[in-house]
This record gives sequence, structure tokens and C-alpha cells, in this order.
Amino acid sequence: MGKLQIADVDNEHRKFPDLKREDVQKIREWMEKQPHLPKISDLEIILFLHSNYHRIEPTKNTIDAFYTCRTHVPEFFSDRDMLSNELKTLMNLIVIVPLTIPTQDKYDVIYGKVINSDTTQFSFESALKYLTMIADVVQRESGAVHGYTFVLDMEGVTMGHVTKLSIGTVKKFLHFLQEAMPVRLKGIHMTNVVPFIDKILLLIKPFMKKELLAILHLHSTAETLYPFVHQECLINELGGKAGQLMELREKFNLHMTENRDFLLEEEKKKAVEDKRPGKPKDSGTIFGMEGNFKKLDIDTVASTIKLEIVLFLHSNYFKMEASKQTIENYYTCRTHVPMFFANRDVVSEGTKKAMNTIFGLTLPKQTHDGCVLIYGSLKDFDPTNFDMAEIFKLIIFVTDLHFLENGSSAGYRIIIDMKGVLFGHVARLGVLPIKHFLYYLQDAMPIRLKGLHFTNIVPFMDTILALLKPFMKKELLDVLFLHTSNEQMHQYIGKDCLPKDCGGECDSRDILTDRSYKHLIEVRDYFLDEEKTRRVDEAKRPGKPKTTREIFGVEGNFRKLDID
Repeated sequence: MGKLQIADVDNEHRKFPDLKREDVQKIREWMEKQPHLPKISDLEIILFLHSNYHRIEPTKNTIDAFYTCRTHVPEFFSDRDMLSNELKTLMNLIVIVPLTIPTQDKYDVIYGKVINSDTTQFSFESALKYLTMIADVVQRESGAVHGYTFVLDMEGVTMGHVTKLSIGTVKKFLHFLQEAMPVRLKGIHMTNVVPFIDKILLLIKPFMKKELLAILHLHSTAETLYPFVHQECLINELGGKAGQLMELREKFNLHMTENRDFLLEEEKKKAVEDKRPGKPKDSGTIFGMEGNFKKLDIDTVASTIKLEIVLFLHSNYFKMEASKQTIENYYTCRTHVPMFFANRDVVSEGTKKAMNTIFGLTLPKQTHDGCVLIYGSLKDFDPTNFDMAEIFKLIIFVTDLHFLENGSSAGYRIIIDMKGVLFGHVARLGVLPIKHFLYYLQDAMPIRLKGLHFTNIVPFMDTILALLKPFMKKELLDVLFLHTSNEQMHQYIGKDCLPKDCGGECDSRDILTDRSYKHLIEVRDYFLDEEKTRRVDEAKRPGKPKTTREIFGVEGNFRKLDID
């Protein structure tokens, strides 16, 4: 196959008479007035026009969405090196190949399958990244086609794969597929479906438009696939004539590797938000809820409720009774812990003070195993400005917004960087905030917690642990890690995930936190409204109403730690 053979533009016009050269020129003239967009070829414009059935305005929207996604979804559009360990590992676990025989409707077929069921190194983000890379190569060579049909053979898929699938990944990819990918998608066929397909559909359906749902088909065997994709179009192992799967895989993977330079160059084509006319877009604008959250239509509310239910199910590995208990604990906490869940105004004096005291945010890059990183460290080293309750409230603001905009993740790791912590900070720790927050973290928060990492630990760490351990369950103690330096964390949290002022490769904590806190303030009205609704009504509880004492035990007067 060799190096990329770019489709001929003149031939594209011969293939599709409705494709007008003047329309291509119109799009090019429009793009010249969009300084945030990259320069692209006539063939690329043709792909966008064709995918939108030659309609000018929808084409403009797709182009903008496409390059905006390539900026704001680094999971799919960064580090696209065919020789990277990430992609070499992935290609030993799955196969994705274009098949050579089109369907009876002239649709090109893309076939995917797990070839190694070991999930320890599997990453959905990497798999979807590879799919977008394949699309870049295949479309440049094939040009516009009548349509694409995806066939996902689920033989070899295990529940372990499902546990690796995060809602945030699903949400972002389905946005890209439905709003930005320049294809005429004609069918998604899952064959040899697994018994737990209902759990997979629970994760993906909330983000699928009715047009996409209409072309989603489930097949228990390949035989029911044949009316849509004739048998002869499929790989030999499914009774077709397209060739042996492993031979196709070896040949196509080599072709992708031969076009490594093209893919690395394509990675540079992104939207530059600083140059966008009007207000720059961010991930919250694209994937979250825009605006001031005051007026949510019925569909948006229903979608949000579905997302929250999925969050609880996912965090409990889809165990029904455990999910019910977590939901109960979550809303009960939000009623009975006013220090975290009352006065939720992100511009209140307490929250502003916390923002000036700590760096608190979710880091932009996930770990190699797909974990989201929640990071906290001191910004102001003066213990007299340290208020544990307000800091916990701020961290909950940050995580709530992350859940809303990104859904769940394969896992979460919390990093507490202790650089600058003094014994004066320990003396100001309140037992109640610690007790209440650890209850919320362990019994109510809809996350799969994979690690609690203290780094740059201090000599009096034993005193801090003496405060924490009485309220930590065995499961939390099992994922507690102490590191004397950031370098010691690298086996769990790669250097590439950390801020550069922590020895990492991401933006500095000042830049990341400033961005995070500004976004919190932008959605201030959402949190004010949420405070009124996301709680239980004890007067309506079946049976006896719960009290704070019943949930947390006898509190006494432990307002501050007595060091002695």
C-alpha cells in the first residue's frame, strides 16, 4: 500500500455531479475569514461538503466543530505517533481495518474487533484515537464515498472492557461522530453481542441523537447482519470474501505506520481559540451545559438526570443495590452537611478565600490507565488563612462541575501535594470537616477511586494520618500512597500529566487553576440553583427521618484539633 495516495479532486467532481466547484470556492472564501481555522486542501473541503449533502451552512458548522474538537479533545487528537508505545500496545489488543468490498448500497465497511481480551493495558481513549487516525488516512485516499458502515464484532469483549469505558470518553466521541466527523454514516452494527450489552447501551444512549439510534443495529450472530452487509463483504472468518482478518490487520497496520509523518503533520491542524472571532470556546462550552443554567429545557433536564443515574451505576460497577445506597447517601449528605453544601456561591468570601489559599483542580491529562487526576496544593503558605471546610467545599465545586461536563471516568486519583504544609496547618484541621468529607468521598461520591496520593510528604505525616485513619475504610487505606517526591508518583501518574511547576509537562498550576476558577464563576448560577434542589426532603422520607447524629454519630465539640 505504501505512502498515502491522495484522491484526485477532479475525479471527485466526476463521481458526484452535485458537487459544485463554486461551492468549494465559497467555503474557501469563508475559511479565509476565520483566522482560528487552519488552511486545508480542496479535497478536505469536498469531504466536508459531501458529508453535509453539499449544504453550505451545515458544512461551515461541521468544519468549525471538527477543528475545535481537535483542539479540545487531546485524548483523541494529540500524541498520534504510530511508533508510540501507546499505539503499539493498542494494536496488539484490537484490530480496526477498512474492508475492500462495499455493501450492496455502495457503502464502505470499517470492521473492528478485540483480538486479545486482556484488559490490563486496554484504553478506550487510545482505541478511539486510532479510529480517528484511520479515518484521516482512509478519507484522504478514498475521497468522498456514498456512505460508511461500521461493523463492531463483540466476540472477545468482556465486562472488564466495560469498566474501562468512561462517560466522558463516550460523550466526547459521540459529539465528534455526530457533529464534526465528515462522513455520511449509514450504519453501526454490533454483531456477536455480549450478554451485558444493556450496560454498554446504558452508557452510550444518553448521548446519541435519534438519527444515530435509528442506524444502530444489534446482532446476536453474523447471520442477521447479512441483510445489511452482504456476507461476501465481510472477512473470511465471518464467511465473507474480504480476506483473512490477521492478514488484513498486518497489511493495514503497516500502511498506517508508513504514513506516520502524515499523521503527525495532521495533528497540527487545530482551531486556535485566541484567534477565534468573538468569544473563545472551551471544553465546558462544547461538552458541558452552556450559559447561566437558569433555563433548562425538558430534554436537557431529562438528559442530565439520565447522566446522573449512569454516574452512580458506573461508580458502583453497575451493581443495583450498591447504586441505590450511593444515591441515598449522596443526596442525604447534601442535606445534612451544610459546611460543604449550603451557601454554594462561588464568589462568596469563603470560597474566594479558598481559591486564594489552594490550587484545586482536575488536571487536563488523564493517566495511562484512563484515570482523572484531582489535584490540590497550597498556594498561600500562611496557616492563618487555612480553612479546611471552605477548601473541601471548593474541591467539591470542582468535582461537581467535572462530573456535569465530562461524566464519569475509568477511575480517579487524588493528589495532595504537601509542599509548604506547616504544623500550623495541622493545628487548624477540624475533625468534623475531615470526618464529613471522608464519608462523602467513600460512601456518596459517584467515582471509582483508584488512588489517594500524598506527595512531598512532611516529617509530621504520622500526626496527619492519625487524624485521617479513624475515618478511612480498608478500601481507602488500600489505595493510600505516600511519596517523598513527585518523581515517586510516576509509576502511577506520569510526568506528562503533572503541571510543569511540579516537574511535569502540562501548563503551570497558576494557568490551570486560573482557568478552572474562572469557569466555576461562569457557571455560578448553576450552583446556586442546584443548592435548592439536590437534597433530600426528610419530611417525606418513608419511615423515620434521618438526622446528622444518625449519619455521622455523636459529634461532640471537636471543632479544632487539640494537639495534646
